[in-house]
This record gives sequence, structure tokens and C-alpha cells, in this order.
Amino acid sequence: MEIRIGIADSPQVVEIELDQQVDRSEVVSQVEAALKSGEEVLRFVDKKGRDWMVPAQRIAYVEVGTADAERRIGIALERKRRLQHHSELGALDSRGALCGALRNAH
Repeated sequence: MEIRIGIADSPQVVEIELDQQVDRSEVVSQVEAALKSGEEVLRFVDKKGRDWMVPAQRIAYVEVGTADAERRIGIALERKRRLQHHSELGALDSRGALCGALRNAH
């Protein structure tokens, strides 16, 4: 089973090949729990036994494939969390819209 993780503000995608025995629903639950609880790191072990750790606060999306990679589930970053991130950077105007320079950069 393949997992693809998009990192916020980065063109790179992390691709992890998990063991075929891994339960797809457990992976989806693990990702959802990490995003909801505010965990710092989302951790997976690939089919070669390597540890992959991704900063949970930087996750933009996660694609979870099946063992045969025919179907995938995408879990997108919540708009509220993205707005909160921009707000902390001081990048939002009084209406909650991105300020000019940052709007053009995204």
C-alpha cells in the first residue's frame, strides 16, 4: 500500500510504501487522529522497516492507496487550520483574506 503526503508550502510529496499487511482503515484512522489531536509527528514504518516521521502541522494532504493501488482516499487540510497558520504569520487582513504579497505567492 502506498501513502502520499503533501507538505504545506513545499512542492515535494513524501511517498511511503507500506507493507501489504497494513490495514487501510487503521492508516486512515491514524492520519485523522494525528490531524485532529494536534500531534507533532505522524509516524509510519515502510515495508523495508524504515521509520518515516512527518511534522503533522505541515501536512497539506494525505493519499492512502489500497494494497493494489487502485483506490485512494484523500484527507485534505482543513481550511480553518490553514487560515489559523496565516493568521499567526500576520498575513491576513481585517476580513480574513490573504494580504496582497502573500496572496500572489500562493
